[in-house]
Amino acid sequence: MSDSLTPRQPLGSLSVGNIVSAAVVLFRSNLKAYLGIAFRAILWSFFPVLAVGIVFGLFFALFGSVFVTPAGTVAIGRFLLLTLISVLIWIFCFPKYLVNAALISRLAFNELINQPESVSQARRYLLPRQWSFFRISIQIFFSLVGIYFGLGLCYGLLIAISGVIGNILNNQFLGGLIVAIVAIVGLLAFIFLLIWFFSRWLISEVPLAVEEDIDGADSIDRSWRLTKNSVVRIQLIVLVAFLVTIPVIAVLGYLPQIIMMSLQPGSILFWIVYFFSFVMSFSGNLFILPFWQAIKAVIYYDLRIRKEGLDLQIRER
Repeated sequence: MSDSLTPRQPLGSLSVGNIVSAAVVLFRSNLKAYLGIAFRAILWSFFPVLAVGIVFGLFFALFGSVFVTPAGTVAIGRFLLLTLISVLIWIFCFPKYLVNAALISRLAFNELINQPESVSQARRYLLPRQWSFFRISIQIFFSLVGIYFGLGLCYGLLIAISGVIGNILNNQFLGGLIVAIVAIVGLLAFIFLLIWFFSRWLISEVPLAVEEDIDGADSIDRSWRLTKNSVVRIQLIVLVAFLVTIPVIAVLGYLPQIIMMSLQPGSILFWIVYFFSFVMSFSGNLFILPFWQAIKAVIYYDLRIRKEGLDLQIRER
């Protein structure tokens, strides 16, 4: 692919490698704009952490001694109040992060279909939908948590049943073999099902970002329908994209942590390296976020071509 993604004709369906390449080209061609949006997104995600740290730091500095005394009931009330304030701060900030992340996907998708728009235009379109993005993230989070615990419960029951069967057979070797087989197969099934659900909801916020007249629930359903029979393909894309980001993660994420392990905790050098580690981690997220949002946009574009003939619709238009 060339560096320009404003062709007269649509790109057509893409291979796994071309999807990742398209995301790289989109990111490189719009580096300044995407990094600026990602910077705002990361700041919105970081602000609640800072605010919560300040809130709880002040609480324990002012009321920590009261908290462990019999008169601590008053402090507990204040503690719960500050917890509520912290949650409200997070609820206010997190939708802002989601809007900026979705903004990158919208800009990338519109460039793919040769209908580019400015950052300000796209932001004005998405801001009224911020609570719908919030609903999507919350709904998917609790769905995945419920699926995780449900699968974990089933896995535990299978292990228990296989153990009972082993005892009934009254053969230690055969019983242990049955438990081992069930444990391995069950674990693989557990991982596969989690990946399957994750893949079906990977692009759940993209339809809301680019389509009109839909809400958060419609966007999730849209993702579910488009990704049908495409789980393996999506996971291959995710794998290739992850391999592309490994150098950034290794240098900006893990290298400072490795250096810190060899330093004396609490020393001046330790805190200097810790500060640079934070800056480098922030920089890594600054590059990784827009890349993954571009990946989602290209996946959505490709799925719509394959399932709905989007390229034909563009040609007709």
